[in-house]
Amino acid sequence: MRFVTYVGDVCSKESFEHYRFSAGHKRRVKYALYEDPKSVYVPDFDRLRPDKVGYTYDISLDEISPKHDNFAVRFEATINIPEDGKYRFHSRSDDGCYLKVDGKLVFASSTSHFQENYGDVKLSAGEHKVEVGYRQKGKRKHFSLLINKVGADRAEELFVSPAMFR
Repeated sequence: MRFVTYVGDVCSKESFEHYRFSAGHKRRVKYALYEDPKSVYVPDFDRLRPDKVGYTYDISLDEISPKHDNFAVRFEATINIPEDGKYRFHSRSDDGCYLKVDGKLVFASSTSHFQENYGDVKLSAGEHKVEVGYRQKGKRKHFSLLINKVGADRAEELFVSPAMFR
C-alpha cells in the first residue's frame, strides 16, 4: 500500500507498507528458531539444535516470537515462479542474513547494522527451493525479502507472499 498525507495544499513524502492477506492459505514456510546463539554472525545452522520449529505464512519475523534479543532463524520454503526469466531478490535486514535458491548462494552478509542485499537469479517457471538464514544481535530486529522479475514495472512487483509458496 502506498500513501501520502495532505495538510491543506502540502503533500507529505510517499510512504509504503506491506500487508499480508492470508485467507485460504496455509502456513507453508518452515522455520527453525535458535535462541541466543554464541556467534555474532549468521551461524552454521547444521551444527546447532533449534529451540523451536514451526511454520509461518511467509519469510518474515512477524510470527516468530524469540525470548531474547539475540537469536537466529532459518526459513525453508518452496516458491512458485510464474514464468521463465531473471528474478531479483532483495533483502532488508538488521542484522546479517543469507539467501540460497535451489541450494546456490545468492547473497550473504554478516554485520550488526541495517543492510540491503540484492541478487539476480535466472529461474524457470515452476517450483524452487529457498533457504534464508537471519541473525539478530541486540535490539531493532528487522528482516524482509522481496522478489520481482528483472525489467518488470514496479506495479508488477511480486512481493514474497503466501500465494507464492507451495
